Amino acid sequence: MGKQFQFTGQGFYYFYILIFLFSPQFVQAQIYAEFLLDKSYGERQEFLVKNYYNNHALIKDSVAYNKEIEKINQLGKKHKDQELILESKFMRLNYLSSRNYRNYLQEINEFINQADRLKIKQLQVRSRQALGFHYFYELNDYGKAIFHFLKSYEYLENLKEEDFPEKQEALLNIANICYNVGFETKALFYLQEAEKYNYSYSEGLKYNILNTKALIYNKLGNIDMSISIHNNVYNATKNTKFEEWNIISNNDIAMLYFNQNNFSKVKSYLDDLTMENIERFPCQYQQRNILYAKYYLASHTYPNFFEKVELLIPYFEKGEICSMNKIEFLSLLYSYYKSKSDYHNTLIIADKLLKTIKESDRTIQSNEVKIAIEQNNFEILQQKEKELNRSKYITYILNFFYVALIVFAILTFIFIFKRKQELNRKRLIENQTILQKKEQEISQANSFIEKFKSDIIEKNKIIDEMTAKIQHSNPNFQETDHELLNKLVILTEDDWLRFKKEFTILYPNFFETLGNESTQITPALKRLAALLYLRLNFQEISNTLGISKDSVARTNRRLKNVLNIPKDQDFIDWYREKLK
Repeated sequence: MGKQFQFTGQGFYYFYILIFLFSPQFVQAQIYAEFLLDKSYGERQEFLVKNYYNNHALIKDSVAYNKEIEKINQLGKKHKDQELILESKFMRLNYLSSRNYRNYLQEINEFINQADRLKIKQLQVRSRQALGFHYFYELNDYGKAIFHFLKSYEYLENLKEEDFPEKQEALLNIANICYNVGFETKALFYLQEAEKYNYSYSEGLKYNILNTKALIYNKLGNIDMSISIHNNVYNATKNTKFEEWNIISNNDIAMLYFNQNNFSKVKSYLDDLTMENIERFPCQYQQRNILYAKYYLASHTYPNFFEKVELLIPYFEKGEICSMNKIEFLSLLYSYYKSKSDYHNTLIIADKLLKTIKESDRTIQSNEVKIAIEQNNFEILQQKEKELNRSKYITYILNFFYVALIVFAILTFIFIFKRKQELNRKRLIENQTILQKKEQEISQANSFIEKFKSDIIEKNKIIDEMTAKIQHSNPNFQETDHELLNKLVILTEDDWLRFKKEFTILYPNFFETLGNESTQITPALKRLAALLYLRLNFQEISNTLGISKDSVARTNRRLKNVLNIPKDQDFIDWYREKLK
């Protein structure tokens, strides 16, 4: 009889070893080790982007995502790979940035300090841009957002593309933020820097850069250049994998032609793409329906206008209107309810529209943005000054022969330094007091202007109703109605003085700019200019000032004549060009 095989203690040991070696946990650990250890920054990022940053199924499951990140953290600790440990920390913070994590600011700043101590330039760039995005999108603090993006450029500038493959994308990020807060010239500089590279990190960056350039030229008033760039993108992306850029460029071209009242071109571009292909991209799908609705409203095709608006209302009710489309959609919804004589919803939407415009108006924070840029420039100069002082100090020490003189110099330096510290502390306290007072004044002025706009909407409704009674010789139109109608002139002399005071706090240089442009500017023209700047139409201004709509139009023509404004340009565009 042959010898039978038996599981001895040693046999069981080897059996368990085999099970472990082929277990999913061990295989996964080997995959991590293969793709993350002893790799260049670019090779490591390629693996992380594919398997984590762009893994939408994993991102949706926060528990699973954090477990995977912790595995990477443990792998880094096991192999004493400090960069991998920091990468896992950054991945966690990046995930929490848009999820209302209350300790995010504290932890990301601690992370930035750690990256600075270790001088890991890639993380110095990425962490500052992540913090900038958080301030921009989550906190709407555009001053701090642009400060951190400009700060990231100090570390990005000297990084080679082979050491930081996403350098081109990081430059584009800075350009986009500069553009979005109104610094078009700075944005063009960073776009030109980005265009020096060859799109090896992402071919789609080419169309992103061109799209941003087109938007900037549009904002600068070079419409032909903007349309030309959008057309280049549109033609280059036809029948390619960049379908979304094809839709974006088509929508942008249609919008530019709409703004020029070239409705035949608008319809031509809108009909050039089928809605079925666009529905996969929700924001572009919404924008396209908004463009159709605007076209139908302008051409007085009301059934089609109603149909397009009603198609978008479910998105609005579910809170799924993309932020880029909110103002345009609310404007359409306002026209929709008004055309249906639903004044209750008209007023509700008007309130939402004013609030959204206020929240999205990044130019309100233009002073904070300028301060942030100046602070960034000051820190760069300060750093260079420190380096220069250090060099001078070393030279001074080497040529200093007497101990007594050295001691005296050191004591003098300490005295001056402490003196400067005390002076700086006092200046800081004074500046903080001034800033708090200014913020309070701006807040009060803003509340006044908001109430002013709200009153205009409500009082214009009453004026319309009163006017209707007069026009139809309504027997119910009593003497008291006449009195009420007379009281609805908002800008009496006293009200004007109060309004002018609060308006000047919000827009300090407005009336001064008008006065500098022409000595013929009268108080009446100043009133009209202020109301136009608040985006009131002629009918609303007419009711507000208690004059006819024709009088408003005549005064507007006189305003343009006095200020030498071209006939085809409106006052707001002219004034914004003057500010530049």
